[in-house]
Amino acid sequence: LLLRAGVAIAFWIEMPGAFLLLSPAATMRRVGAGAQILLQVLIIATGNYTFFNLLTIALCLPCIEGDGFEFGGYGDGGKAEKEGEGMERRQKWQRLKRQ
Repeated sequence: LLLRAGVAIAFWIEMPGAFLLLSPAATMRRVGAGAQILLQVLIIATGNYTFFNLLTIALCLPCIEGDGFEFGGYGDGGKAEKEGEGMERRQKWQRLKRQ
């Protein structure tokens, strides 16, 4: 019974749960990424499957990026736009990209 439940959970996360990563809603993406990361951590804890689990976790990290969490040092968590500086920063960035 325990093995069947484990397989059912793994299939739910891998199949329909993976489509949550493509959702336009940030909350749905975070749920999908959290489920994928949890599954990969459990797989890492129960066996040795080289670095593929770590690669999957790395691919899920951008899905949890949002207002409270910025991955890779890009952005400021939305503070600039709340303070009205978002447009100025975007214009500066566009000018830098043109050069």
